[in-house]
Amino acid sequence: MSTNADDCSELARRLAGGRFTITAEVVPPVSTDPADLLARAMPLRGLATAVNLTDGAGAKAHLSSLVAAHILLQNGIEPILQMTGRDRNRLALQNDLLGALALGVRNVLIISGDDPKIGDQPSTKPVFDLDSKGLLAVAHEIADARRLPPGTAVHGPTQLMLGAAALPVDPPDDWSPADLIAKADAGARFVQTQFCMDMAIARRWIARLRGLGLTDRIKVLIGVAPIPSARSAQWMRSN
Repeated sequence: MSTNADDCSELARRLAGGRFTITAEVVPPVSTDPADLLARAMPLRGLATAVNLTDGAGAKAHLSSLVAAHILLQNGIEPILQMTGRDRNRLALQNDLLGALALGVRNVLIISGDDPKIGDQPSTKPVFDLDSKGLLAVAHEIADARRLPPGTAVHGPTQLMLGAAALPVDPPDDWSPADLIAKADAGARFVQTQFCMDMAIARRWIARLRGLGLTDRIKVLIGVAPIPSARSAQWMRSN
């Protein structure tokens, strides 16, 4: 992957330098007015290194994460574009990766996506032509080899900081992070985790990753969230 500093994202630079890094997440609104997105994102400018933009979170329709990423870039906020394999086949996903690069997006978090059955239009037909590891491999080939899977050359900048999702667990003695290893092999260079509010578990999980050499390959951002009420805290503890 290209290491030209001018092509790197600030997120990539901070993580490569081992600096403590804060990211945030915004769900694009169900709106065609950019002001509605910016109302959610602008308070994060200068606080978060980069802001995640979800891709149809909860299997519900929202403003395109790619369009939202472009709007944030225009307003001085570095985006992390989330891409799921749920809604598009591999051709459409490659189109969007090329489009993201053309717009100046450099951070891409790749996930499988929620099953449409849990959303508000459960009769939607899922695609899942590529799972998260397959899409990571395609994105890595574009970024590193500068080509599409058939071998077609990609022209122009291809620098991407590729990320994946992870779930911290309290690892038993025989536990192996096989899924995370596969994602690193496919090209992930950072992971953002689901919420983990128990720092003792987070430390034990990270220690196991470190013991396996994974923290030399990928940077880890632990997910935390504000708890708005005691009732919310009780729900989180139970569920």
